[in-house]
Amino acid sequence: MRLEGNLERSWRFSRSCAGFVFALAVLAAGSTEPAQSKTVKFDPPGSTSTFPRAINDNGWITGIYLDGEGAIRSFLRAPDGTITTIDIPGAPCGIYAWGINRGGTVVGEGQDSDCKSHGYVRAADGTVAVLDVPGAVQTSALAINNKGVVAGAYRDGSDHAHGFLRKTDGAFRTFDPPDSIFTNAVSINNAGAIAGNYQDSTQVWHGFVRAKDGTITTFDPPDSTHTYTSGINDSGEIVGAYKIDNFTTYAFVRKANGEISKVDPEGSASVLACGINNDGTVTGFYQSDIVHGFLRRADGAIKLFDVKDAHGGTSPFAINGRGNIAGTFGASDEDTSHGFVRGH
Repeated sequence: MRLEGNLERSWRFSRSCAGFVFALAVLAAGSTEPAQSKTVKFDPPGSTSTFPRAINDNGWITGIYLDGEGAIRSFLRAPDGTITTIDIPGAPCGIYAWGINRGGTVVGEGQDSDCKSHGYVRAADGTVAVLDVPGAVQTSALAINNKGVVAGAYRDGSDHAHGFLRKTDGAFRTFDPPDSIFTNAVSINNAGAIAGNYQDSTQVWHGFVRAKDGTITTFDPPDSTHTYTSGINDSGEIVGAYKIDNFTTYAFVRKANGEISKVDPEGSASVLACGINNDGTVTGFYQSDIVHGFLRRADGAIKLFDVKDAHGGTSPFAINGRGNIAGTFGASDEDTSHGFVRGH
């Protein structure tokens, strides 16, 4: 269940949750007790590895898979289990789906013959529109809210990354936190607040939140040497992970008032929170013998879970308003992964 080549590079460039290679690497066999909630396993036709990335409140799931030739493709799974491959014209080097809103609009990026990324917006009826920031060398559309406002990142001619949002009228706004040399906007809520991370001139990563009025607030958990964000809910609560040294990574939840809490299931030194819903329920994964999933309620109570027979580990990536979780699990063969959706 390892990510290599363009897929790994693209995940590092985009969603920090998937950029942690340690969290997806399978180090040993083993399992905790399987979850009691109903779990459905799935793969797009022809998939050799499946990576769900987002789930909306209606149960539609989008994400990435590798086909039999190793090509990077994307999919959309309906609540009834029907899976559609997302095709983007002019993207032979890879197609990535990163986000989906309540209406079923998907955002992502397609890579051209030079493996340069161009953002796209795919409407629920399958219509695709290219989304490139004016003057950008590469564009990645990473998140979309229920109003249709898109957030993401783009690279300029100097290969520096900046954040952007695109309004429903097509107008772009670009932004960077102070001292940023690389900005990554990874999530947007329905109030228009954007969460992301950025690298400063000393190559240290920090978290930020950009309010609808454009005000940017930067933050780091206590003792953090690098901070990465993964998601934001409508209350302004942010989740992600932070490093305190080269070997220890904890997850965090940041409230709208700036209060930050550490998330550390089972005393693990490798934890990542990937998604948070409007109830304040967080999902993510942690490393022990292998990777295991967790669910953290707003009161701080944590429930651990694994997909049944997931001998290669369980990695939840997204949670919707109903508490349904989408993610990846590894089979006995560590080079193979499959999608799952876990009911509330």
